[in-house]
Amino acid sequence: LLKMLNLLPNVRISGENYNELYFASQLIENIEKDKVNFYDAEPMKKKKKKANEQGNDNNDDDTNAGLFMHKAVEDGAFMHNAMPIGSMACVQQKLVSTLNPPDLTPNKDSYKKGKSGNDSGGGGLLQYLNHPEVEAKQILGVKTIRLQKSPDFIPYRAKRYLTENFPCARFIINVRSDAEAQAQSVINAFKRDEYEKALEENKNQTKYLKKLAFFLNQNNGGKDNTDRARLIDMEDWKDDVSILNDLLNWLGFEKCSFPKILHENLNGYEHDSSEISLG
Repeated sequence: LLKMLNLLPNVRISGENYNELYFASQLIENIEKDKVNFYDAEPMKKKKKKANEQGNDNNDDDTNAGLFMHKAVEDGAFMHNAMPIGSMACVQQKLVSTLNPPDLTPNKDSYKKGKSGNDSGGGGLLQYLNHPEVEAKQILGVKTIRLQKSPDFIPYRAKRYLTENFPCARFIINVRSDAEAQAQSVINAFKRDEYEKALEENKNQTKYLKKLAFFLNQNNGGKDNTDRARLIDMEDWKDDVSILNDLLNWLGFEKCSFPKILHENLNGYEHDSSEISLG
């Protein structure tokens, strides 16, 4: 799926990154963790518990909670002005571009031919520096498969982090409903002899991702559907390319479709060398 999405015009999605987004989220959590200085601690804990259970990010009894990560601290060692929600967004978005920059190899095209709208050449680093407007057109993304590995990063918290720091993003959440086959795939790929453990991990991962997809699509206490996340099942799309083409339409691509499925992990780690045209 990663390889196929990277064939799309002006799209650059990086591969796995050892849960880098979770660690980036800790920059925000570190600031937010001491609510005693900014809100009455006990009501905040109750509201947070209720929000986490219901997927409700409204705090109607505290208008500041919907606007700021922190209220202003007017005096003392921790004095600062109020910090609006989303203040860290540029930092987080820069991380995504840092994880997968254009190819800066000298004398090499930084961008996919026919997609950059610029054939000025100059190669790698020079092309990137001399034509920032080309980079500005790129749609960036990351693949991440370890969000559920962090016990404190429950689906609702992950939703808050993603929507507050990537407000214009769309999220493709890919699951595999055949947990037994997925567990066996893990055993085969990593030579592990822990089938039951792998099976339980895969079931928990699917449960987590389905909850995350649900929360990502909720707003205003569940009253509105934002349609910013799409949940797809590998067991469905692996034999039906139309599902991925519907995904392209949802992403906003026009006159663009996959003629077939590419298998990135063919017979284990073999790559599919097929060449396809998207129209």
